[in-house]
Amino acid sequence: MAKKGYIVLEGAKVFCSSSVANNSKATAVPLQVKSQKKKLGKNKYFAQEKPIATYLDDKADSFGGGNGFGNCKGSDGKPYPCKAKCNIKYKDYYENVDFNKSMKVLLDVSTGTCSGYGVPGTIQFATTGQSNNASQIDVKEADEFSVANASPQWETKDPADKTKTSVSSIYMISPIPVTELKDTYYYIQQANNSWSPFSNFNILTPKLTLKANFKGEVTKIIWTLFKGEGVKDKVKTFIGLGGQFNQDLDSIFKNLEDGKYKIEAYGAKPGDAKCTLHIEVVKDFVKKITIPASSIINIPVPVSLERKVGSPLEQSRILNKSIQTSVIPSAYWRIKEGNNILHNTFAGTISPNIVSVISSPSGILVTFKNKGKYTLEAFTNPNETKPETATIEIKSTLGIETIDHGSSLLRYNDNFSVWVKGFNAIYIPDGAFKTVNWYLKKEGTGRLRALESSASFKALKINKRIDEFLFRDAGVINGNYLGKYSIEAYANPLGAGKEPQFSGGDCFNFEVIKNSIDQLAIPATTVPQGTKVKYTATARISPLVGGETIRVEVPQGITNNGDGTLTFTELGEFTISAHMEGQHTDPKVTETKIKVAQPKLKRALWAYGTGVKRTETGYEEETYGFLEIDGLQNQAMKVKIWVKGQEDGFYQEAAKYMLEEKPVTLNSEGKASFQITTNATYKEKIEKAIPKTVDNPNPQYKLVFTIEPQIASTGDIIFPSNLSIEGTKSVTRQGGATLLKVLEPNEELTLTTEQKIVSIMFSTEDGKDIQRTQTFYGKTHKLWVHTVNMQDETLKVDVFKEVPKEAMNEVNHIIYTHESKQSYNEEKVGKDGLLEVSFTAKEEWKTPPKNFDYYIAQVSRQLKDPTDETKKIWKAEKIQVTINDTLSADLVRTEDMEKLGIKAYKQDGTPFTLAEMLELRKQFIFYQQGCLKVSQLTTPEVVDNDVVPVMVEMAEVKKEDGECQRCRAKITLPELQQVFFNGSKSLMEKCLPYINEYFEKFQINTCKRKAHFFAQVRTETDLVTLTESLKYKYETLFNSDLAYYKGNAERCRRDALDERAIGINAYGSRLGNRAGTEDGFNFRGRGFIMVTGRTNYEGFQKFYNKHREELGLPQEKFIALDGNYSGEHPEKLAEEKYAVLSGISFWVSNGLNEIVTAGIDELKIINELVNVINSKTHSRDKRRASYKGGKYLYKKKEGNYETGTKTIFKVDECRKTNDTNLVLTGKAPWMPFAFPEIGQKAIAGEQNNPRINVYFNASSNGAGLNEGTNWCGAFVSWVFAQAGYTPPPLSCRAAMWQFWKQLDKPIYGAAAVIDWDSNELASPNGVGGNVGGAGHITFVIGKSTDGNHYYCVGGNQGGVKGARTVKISKYSKSDIDWFVIPPNYTPAEDEYNLKIMNSEADVDSQSNTRSN
Repeated sequence: MAKKGYIVLEGAKVFCSSSVANNSKATAVPLQVKSQKKKLGKNKYFAQEKPIATYLDDKADSFGGGNGFGNCKGSDGKPYPCKAKCNIKYKDYYENVDFNKSMKVLLDVSTGTCSGYGVPGTIQFATTGQSNNASQIDVKEADEFSVANASPQWETKDPADKTKTSVSSIYMISPIPVTELKDTYYYIQQANNSWSPFSNFNILTPKLTLKANFKGEVTKIIWTLFKGEGVKDKVKTFIGLGGQFNQDLDSIFKNLEDGKYKIEAYGAKPGDAKCTLHIEVVKDFVKKITIPASSIINIPVPVSLERKVGSPLEQSRILNKSIQTSVIPSAYWRIKEGNNILHNTFAGTISPNIVSVISSPSGILVTFKNKGKYTLEAFTNPNETKPETATIEIKSTLGIETIDHGSSLLRYNDNFSVWVKGFNAIYIPDGAFKTVNWYLKKEGTGRLRALESSASFKALKINKRIDEFLFRDAGVINGNYLGKYSIEAYANPLGAGKEPQFSGGDCFNFEVIKNSIDQLAIPATTVPQGTKVKYTATARISPLVGGETIRVEVPQGITNNGDGTLTFTELGEFTISAHMEGQHTDPKVTETKIKVAQPKLKRALWAYGTGVKRTETGYEEETYGFLEIDGLQNQAMKVKIWVKGQEDGFYQEAAKYMLEEKPVTLNSEGKASFQITTNATYKEKIEKAIPKTVDNPNPQYKLVFTIEPQIASTGDIIFPSNLSIEGTKSVTRQGGATLLKVLEPNEELTLTTEQKIVSIMFSTEDGKDIQRTQTFYGKTHKLWVHTVNMQDETLKVDVFKEVPKEAMNEVNHIIYTHESKQSYNEEKVGKDGLLEVSFTAKEEWKTPPKNFDYYIAQVSRQLKDPTDETKKIWKAEKIQVTINDTLSADLVRTEDMEKLGIKAYKQDGTPFTLAEMLELRKQFIFYQQGCLKVSQLTTPEVVDNDVVPVMVEMAEVKKEDGECQRCRAKITLPELQQVFFNGSKSLMEKCLPYINEYFEKFQINTCKRKAHFFAQVRTETDLVTLTESLKYKYETLFNSDLAYYKGNAERCRRDALDERAIGINAYGSRLGNRAGTEDGFNFRGRGFIMVTGRTNYEGFQKFYNKHREELGLPQEKFIALDGNYSGEHPEKLAEEKYAVLSGISFWVSNGLNEIVTAGIDELKIINELVNVINSKTHSRDKRRASYKGGKYLYKKKEGNYETGTKTIFKVDECRKTNDTNLVLTGKAPWMPFAFPEIGQKAIAGEQNNPRINVYFNASSNGAGLNEGTNWCGAFVSWVFAQAGYTPPPLSCRAAMWQFWKQLDKPIYGAAAVIDWDSNELASPNGVGGNVGGAGHITFVIGKSTDGNHYYCVGGNQGGVKGARTVKISKYSKSDIDWFVIPPNYTPAEDEYNLKIMNSEADVDSQSNTRSN
């Protein structure tokens, strides 16, 4: 039941039942209103001059002088201070009045509750704070605006009463009785001085009395004042309460601004037009000034005036006047130039700059004497500070600003039109002077002065046939009309010696031509065979006239249907041409090309809204489908979404398995996308189609989509009815309809209930791709978090940056490596599973002298603290790094997620040095795809992320964690341009595809190998040319390395600039060249490393013959190998593909890859390479600088490589480049040395891999051996040796490792010994010659899901003898005889927890680890 109560004011007495002392009316404490000051900044709402209390007076500071109710009773019987726990929740307050949208009024019947200290208290009012309980109460706002309340008691809300108080309409009783309030009424604000524009008005201050038609409780009707038409701009919260409103007009409107207002009565909420009185407050009667914009001096300009309340009908609606009159207040004018007042009719001033000002009831007529910009002001109220204004510009003389014209392309007999469109002054009265003077020129001829003495010279409009105009008016003779012309208009004739400018808006350029073909367009670049296409052939001038026609020529395979369409009947690439025919036409031909090909599915996938590929979704999530088809454009498709049935025939049961059908249209690039939501309808259909059963209680649901091309019979492109798309699989449904399946099994969308964060990625600035190149400080990027089943969940995102090395230190065995730079707390995941925020790397975060910084993001979820249920903590769920779990270290975080660190212990117990901390960070934390690389420089570089994003218009995400992604990345053109900065870009572009193909084939596939290869190549050729130039001047020959010429002046003078002679003499009888022949010239340097001489060409020919078939290359005879010298073509080595291959041939055949890989000292590696390439060269220092960068000395001259290839290919950042001496305690400290060796491979044939020689040299019995001997034991020996463990005797024999410490079950890194033969017969140290038989040894790193196989990394694995490699393979558990570790190594318990692995590694056996 509703209650009625009195308003509570400041000074009311209040008590609380749980208070120790102030718990009754007799001991109640005073109330001080605090809520208004807290919310509004001051007390604003009053009654009886006292602030009104609201339900936000809910804290102790509002009671008892700020101490609340003294002490409260605790649940333990002890007293506690109210101030610390006071938090009151009120009920039974007055809900209809809402101060500032959030403050309800308290009544004396209102009560509150407070939980206190376990003994809940009830808060009640003993008194209201009112001086008396009068029959009515005035409620005021701070500006003395008061409300007379009809009743002193206001009613609270009754939850049981469903009847709502509502107002249906209002009407006015006075000052103007009106029953239906549709019109706007006016309140006139009188000027506050003796002068008044309302001399004929008797301004009164009557009462405004309104009454409401309503139902419900009268005390719940609110009267409110709003500004404007809506209800958002509330001027007064309430100006009245009850069914009738009665106030002085002045008290409401006297101090308000000009403008429109409305008073509305409502019971629940405002917004009903029938309950509204519209009132406009008028201070000044001037509404608008209208002028004709620019004009000219000494021409009278009319200025008109529009007034407010101007009509008798409007004046009859003025609320605050009693005598109506037809006299309208006069307007007064000010005219200003800048801040200077030239004219003021009110003050009686006028300036000589103005000729005259003539006033009238409708405005003024003003004539200006001087040019300039003037401001006109009009007002009826002299106190108006912002009168209506208008600006006019006065010109000194008439000028032409724009002209208009007909066509700018004309045949010789077309009509020519040009006329003046605009003068510099808009207002020019009829009869005023308007003149024009035309000037004409022809390109190549100049000004045609004959026009200036013709009748057309001063015509306002020229409208003639162009040949007539040019011949009769412009004096063009002999019919030579073709050409380009310019015509310009001037208001005044040009004086002597002045030339027209022929530019700007008063100039028209036109051309007289022979009509010709302009464009031949086809609405597709590729179409399927059998397609009918509408072409567009347009002429330069249209429409065609006088026998002009366009002829379209088509080749065989295309049919011209004669109706503006072509049908493509054969596959291939075609050229279609068109030209113009007819008298006085130009027969030039235009062409367009089109490809007719079988449409091919390029991509179809599910994706997030960012375009990244998606394979899982949850219910109520949005997912996008994407489709791209080569050779099919602008084609309508039907997409059908299905839940995949358990049998292949589910497509035949559309009613059961089809979830939705959507229309899509491929765009001009053959791409289309659509969106689905796995809503309740989807769920119902899916669970009905594939119900849960006893045998299958948790069925897996997968969504797929199919397509159906919609073949139209009309339109610009009509595809054949039998259209097929390569790469799709057709399903013919019952009834004949054909569906095309487009998704592979790994592209299906699985419905899951599991919550997960799938990926974190930084986007490009435009948000359309993953950022794959360096960005710069100050640039803003999107940060994408892709999730499944986490829509609307709140996550925390932190962006970290590496701690500068100067700030790194070790505290309690933790090295903090990264610090948070930006945190996003409580960010919500969207309906599509995407959380997106913006990130900007700030300039102040730079850490010179580094060239770039990596920024990585981490996403955390909020969970309950397991140690304290009342507390929440953040738990990291995903981060953009991959952890090297082969190291005995852990990634740790501070509780506030402000720092990341590595927790690790050194084996020798000493603290980490700075170099060791940096090395540990480099080895332990690898950055993933999608992280942000921010340059501190200004030149962008490619970021070698291992991500190719699946954008809606991009490709699929690929992931290869744990490797250096640059090693296998393709060489890019920008990288080549950095290497060969003086080279030919065209030559680089031609060589690039072969470089990438052959690098991959011949394993120049590490950053270090690439850098050394190109460092040598650019000192040989610099890629300016692929053939050695022997055209040497005398000085060059004299100082060269060529022994025949060096220092021999006579020979140098004789042969200077003679390439043939220099080649024959310099290289004759050397390098396998035949004496007395031209071999020296014919076999001069060619290719990437300048292969020189018959011997080296023969080496390339042998290499070529060996690899030709696998490379798909034709038979070539570069040089004879059989003594038959006819038909040799050494010049072919200068062709790009052979030039590249020749350099790689020399590199691979001479073991240069292995020299690079095995070496540690950079200078030593360079010297060893040079010893093989050209041991006698004087360019060693140049080659050093080519790799490392910097200055060098060559032939007594200083040079400089600003950027070494080591920097270009980021060798120092490569994860495969350097071994480390960092040894940690914990998990198998030898294993970090094994993984970087993956990929080391025996070389089939006569060659040997020097790296395998290094393995043998580390064993106890294999020094000097090579890959001709099975080398698994040598590899294991080398790995253990790197970690400081001495291999057992005869360690090349697998059986001899059984005498190390044996384990019952393997730990991570245990050596698994496999007995293929009779290894159990071996004896320690091989006593008695018992060293065992055939076997294998390898390192355990994981196990299969079923536990029947172990995953192992080892040497001499896979393939056939002579081609085995260091790789990961899996071995049957039953094949392994022993698991061994170093004798002095004690494993921790958790080292027995092997990782479950599911890769498709080969299952190795005796056949691919031993001889066969």
